[in-house]
Amino acid sequence: MSISINGSIRNLLFSFLCIYFAQGFFYPNGSVISKISLLFVLGVSFVFFIKEIVVINKNLFVSFLLAFILMNIIGFIIGMEYGGIYYSQLRNIMTAILPFFAVYSLTKASFIKEKHLRILFVAMLIISILNFYHSQSVLMFEQDRENVLSNAGYMFVALLPLVFLFDKKKLMQMVFLMLMMFMTIKSAKRGAIITFGLGALVILFYQLKNSPSDKRLASYALSFLMIIVVMFFAIDQLHNNEFLLKRMENISDGSGRSRIYSNLFNAWVDSDSLLNYIFGFGFVATISKSGSGHLAHNDWLELLTNFGLLGVFLYLFTLGYLLIYFFIKSNDDKSRYGMLLIFVLWFFQTGFSMFYTSSSSVFSLMLIAYYLGLRERPLGVQAVE
Repeated sequence: MSISINGSIRNLLFSFLCIYFAQGFFYPNGSVISKISLLFVLGVSFVFFIKEIVVINKNLFVSFLLAFILMNIIGFIIGMEYGGIYYSQLRNIMTAILPFFAVYSLTKASFIKEKHLRILFVAMLIISILNFYHSQSVLMFEQDRENVLSNAGYMFVALLPLVFLFDKKKLMQMVFLMLMMFMTIKSAKRGAIITFGLGALVILFYQLKNSPSDKRLASYALSFLMIIVVMFFAIDQLHNNEFLLKRMENISDGSGRSRIYSNLFNAWVDSDSLLNYIFGFGFVATISKSGSGHLAHNDWLELLTNFGLLGVFLYLFTLGYLLIYFFIKSNDDKSRYGMLLIFVLWFFQTGFSMFYTSSSSVFSLMLIAYYLGLRERPLGVQAVE
């Protein structure tokens, strides 16, 4: 492809991704605008996905991700259920994972650099804040109550890896962290708050560790100030949110999920079938095994039920790659800690909510794609604007 075509694909991919996630405040959910936007994002990404399938010498993470997404596509096809929750689940998985291959290929070809991802972050942050308040107002009107829960809070957790790219602009990074922490706390989603806090600690630790030697004292002072301000801000917000404090006090009840978890695990253990143990019960089998008609809201149980040990171990290898990447000292320090940040967010989100079935996970996977693509970019080749 020519330079102009590749650059246009990058710009259109990021633009249509923003348009797709803008549904809610900017235009109605599920409208033709969102469908066209998603069709473009998935269509372009699928082309790069096919290109990676035919590559023989591919990165190990890319190989795991290819196998994982093929497992879900095959499971969807042979399940013979193509509507409702089955379609929406596959759509979310494709939205989360497929753009990885486009970003990975375009980065290797020197058409994506940090600037493009930072612009994407700022656009998505604005969209997410507006959508958050829109969804809050809709929920309060529908439920006729002042305090409501909003899953929109998880979008700020999803965007946190891109904040890592502002490591050279510490003050700006601190402002973004405080703003996003405020929005996450306001959502009153306990899992999102805990996950966000752990991710923010990784970012702040990296800032402390990588302070320039000639400005180390000033950098340490600013980094410590960031930690103090962010912690004070978080504590202040928590103490002023009575609804959230009550939810934190009752965190052990799990919102009734313990029964769902127990039903799913017992269904797998008691199946007495080697095929079910290894390959599970089929795509989105969780809705029939949970006892409530709900999804697992836990990646490990979702995979164990749907794809058995095959799905769990494939997912474990995919996630484990990020931790291995961190411990390989030959990788540059920034990408190592970027991968650690994503690992922390990904791992904890698999238990509190879901990661691979959430479309917003696309941003974490895009950063992984960027770091892996950057490492495989030919030496001396500069990114194209």
